[in-house]
Amino acid sequence: MKIFNIALKEIKHNLRDKQVMVIMIAFPIVLMWILGTAFSGVMGGDSLNFENTKIAYYINGEGQRVQSFEEFIKETEKFGMKPTKIEDHQEGINNVKETEYACYISFNDDENKISLFKNERYNFEATFVEGVFQAFVQKYNVIAEIAKVNPGAIVEVLKEDSKNYVQVKSIDRKKEPRAIDYYGITMTTLIIMYGSMAGAYAINGERTRKTGSRILTSPIKRYEFFIGKNIGAFASLIFQLLIVIIFSKYVLGVNFGDNPGVVLLIMASEAFMAIALGIGAAFIFKSESTAIGILNIMIPLMVFLGGGYVPLGQFNSEVLLNIAKLSPVRWANETIFKVIYSGNFTDVFTTIAINLIAATVFLIISTLVFRRERA
Repeated sequence: MKIFNIALKEIKHNLRDKQVMVIMIAFPIVLMWILGTAFSGVMGGDSLNFENTKIAYYINGEGQRVQSFEEFIKETEKFGMKPTKIEDHQEGINNVKETEYACYISFNDDENKISLFKNERYNFEATFVEGVFQAFVQKYNVIAEIAKVNPGAIVEVLKEDSKNYVQVKSIDRKKEPRAIDYYGITMTTLIIMYGSMAGAYAINGERTRKTGSRILTSPIKRYEFFIGKNIGAFASLIFQLLIVIIFSKYVLGVNFGDNPGVVLLIMASEAFMAIALGIGAAFIFKSESTAIGILNIMIPLMVFLGGGYVPLGQFNSEVLLNIAKLSPVRWANETIFKVIYSGNFTDVFTTIAINLIAATVFLIISTLVFRRERA
């Protein structure tokens, strides 16, 4: 009950602060609208166009299935892509690693094997090719199954319009990431990180008002105070986050995909990490100005590495992309975009785990420091 009272006090205090509410709610919405409008002619559009996007492919074998695969490759040219046939499998892999190509497709008919290699720098282009590629693989698998039962029927199947299976019917043009969609997500994850300020103020505010010592001299245990502060700051941030999401979705038209629950879960894990970061900074750096100053350095850096301001692929730097993997914001943004635009859930658990592990580390540090303090 004491934990609940402390949490409720923290929630009321945060929600009554009009300046904080404006910053946490109005600020990201304004940024979404400004950046979404400013870059509307650069990102997204009414048609899919990947002009000069280079893809490499390798073919080993011959026959009808090889011919079908070559027709599939030609289809990518309709979207402005430039497919290049290479003669060495390892060369294709190396070219993707060196970012010369967005992706590389290996078709080995002799081994009955098809492989796709992507470069993260061209994440959206490569994901699009993957979507088209999956359509081809599906028909390839169907043909293989038919061959097991009735090999003679394969000729009739391949006589059908072979181009039907390379049309991208699974990609909804309305879900193409426009500028407003991109910044709708990145500005939301940005403001979540600034929620760490609430965590820091939850501790430093008591010191500034000199109420912390009085609270701890009352029949309240330190762990109750600590947990209550965490819950209160976290609940406040989630409330503000929901307002931003609802407004951006239904007013600005930001696309949160067909699995908004998964997107919210990822953002909630980031919010928990951000609050823990703020509380940790407050305990490590006793001065409120120092703690806020450190956070003001860390947050923009993590957001930048997360592609919050501009996609990192524009810098054409493999080193920068590798450094970006250290940013939890990068994991959150990339995973959310994968969930929304390709239905890829493979990194969801990893991203949530990264946020929770980071939060646990910050909270452990906070607990150790808190135990040494005297009321």
